[in-house]
Amino acid sequence: MNHLKLLPTKKTNKLFLDKFRYKIVVVSRLSQVFRGRDIEDAAEKIAHWRENKTFPGWVYNGVASDLDRAYNIVKAFQKVSDYKLMVSSPFLTFYTDKFDDFKQVSKELFDYVKYISMPEDANPVLEKNTVYLKRIDYDFKITITQRIPNNESFFKWCTGNDKIRMPRRCRDHVRRGWRSGDSYFYVKDAKTLSMVQMFLGSNIQRIDRVVKKPV
Repeated sequence: MNHLKLLPTKKTNKLFLDKFRYKIVVVSRLSQVFRGRDIEDAAEKIAHWRENKTFPGWVYNGVASDLDRAYNIVKAFQKVSDYKLMVSSPFLTFYTDKFDDFKQVSKELFDYVKYISMPEDANPVLEKNTVYLKRIDYDFKITITQRIPNNESFFKWCTGNDKIRMPRRCRDHVRRGWRSGDSYFYVKDAKTLSMVQMFLGSNIQRIDRVVKKPV
């Protein structure tokens, strides 16, 4: 049986980091060892801790299985290339654009995977600065910075404007002027986008083109 069908799965609707189509999130109490280090350095440290049955100071009440898990994770990563790792302890996210590597790593680390993300179609072509959605009839997705000046005029302009689709958390963001995490809204066409750029300027973090997929 295809092991991918057994893992919690999300659908990739845009390139991760403008480059990668596939994503694996694994859980490890030692995930921080991968932050800011190359894979061989991380492997050396994990091997040392495992051999000596010790733990770094930031791991409390560690057990042998934590070391075994970290060892298995780093060994899986050493077998592949052209990938990116991001750490948000205890989660470790692996990005790749190679389906074979994605399949191999997710299989080897099956028991440690929180979820995977892959495109809905086999071997899809995903373009940079583009998001692929089924039920959004708008041309652009706008992501704004975490802190923006209080912009009451922009908020009023958006309210009731059928060429703007703004989720509630983004409306709250615009009203308050700050928010942790991503905040975004959709714009109907290029003319409306020009108006948004006039209002927000450098407070636009990125602009993605929306491609509508059939339902």
